[in-house]
Amino acid sequence: MNYQLPSLLSRSARKVSTLIAGVVVAGVASTSSHALTIGFEVEDLTDVIVGEDLRLYRFHLSGHNFAPNQGFSIYFDDDLFGNLGGTAPNGDWLISIAQPDPGLAPFGDGLYDAFNETASPFASLADPFEVTFNWLGGSALAPSALFFELYTTDGGFEVIDSGTTTVQGPTDPGTGVPDAGGSLLLSLMGMGAVAGARKYFR
Repeated sequence: MNYQLPSLLSRSARKVSTLIAGVVVAGVASTSSHALTIGFEVEDLTDVIVGEDLRLYRFHLSGHNFAPNQGFSIYFDDDLFGNLGGTAPNGDWLISIAQPDPGLAPFGDGLYDAFNETASPFASLADPFEVTFNWLGGSALAPSALFFELYTTDGGFEVIDSGTTTVQGPTDPGTGVPDAGGSLLLSLMGMGAVAGARKYFR
């Protein structure tokens, strides 16, 4: 198996440039001709542990056919997310999770990684990808758009697309996530890009 998680250093460097670009063109979901789009919904779950704020991202992928040895990673800010959890939506996918770790800042972001090792000709996107998490942002903030990368391991690891997720479908009112296309979404994405860039340059 020639699968490996993305390099912490390289992915963080790419993340900075994408976050800065997001300030200028917030709402652009993808930065290459592969045109992968990842839509998301957020659901507020029943808290299992007192004092924690358990929530769920539900991701819907479109615009790209995942051949064998291709995958994607979604990144979670270590200041805002904790205790990531998730399983494969179906048997075509190998799932790996790296937990957010503020002690590794500025390279401590967590990730949810899904990899098509063998499904041919393409892995199924019929089912959504779900990630549970503890929300650390409090009531003043709401889970919003996240940075992602599309990659291949054919001939060595290579990122072939990157962008930010976009809000899609019904969202739980308690999350504060706006409807698709709303001006508040663009504002949140722009603010998040500025905050992320500041974090990675300090």
